[in-house]
Amino acid sequence: MGYYRLKQLNVTTQAATKFLTYAGALPFIATTAVLIIGDSVRFPVDIQLVMQVYAALLISFLAGIHWHIGLSQAGAPSYLLFVSNMFVLLAWVIIFLADISVSWLLLTILFVGLILLDRALFRMGLLPEWFFHLRIRISMIVIAASTSMALMTNL
Repeated sequence: MGYYRLKQLNVTTQAATKFLTYAGALPFIATTAVLIIGDSVRFPVDIQLVMQVYAALLISFLAGIHWHIGLSQAGAPSYLLFVSNMFVLLAWVIIFLADISVSWLLLTILFVGLILLDRALFRMGLLPEWFFHLRIRISMIVIAASTSMALMTNL
């Protein structure tokens, strides 16, 4: 597993991680479904903005994983702390953009960037294989949902 010894999580912790990871995608899936249904569902808030804030929070959470790796793993790339902060700051700025479809496309690009960073960390032995594969699967769900929201805002 590369140069570094990774903490092996027990089966129960891995299962909980997988369950909670997929649960975190439920707001994306539900919102996409609501937007497909259309005007028949009303919310007292701007659901697109709420979901963009949720996307920015999720990006921040994932960047926090990278921050932790940068702080705790011997041999982690020196740029990791900077890059993880850039993801957070970019996500924050993006939610203030006036064009919501552009915001969704940029948030999608950040999600793609995070999975590419995860791939690099996995190849360096800094992410366990099971977690990297989980990140790929969940990223595909989130990227599909955020891309769909970007496209639906233009209709």
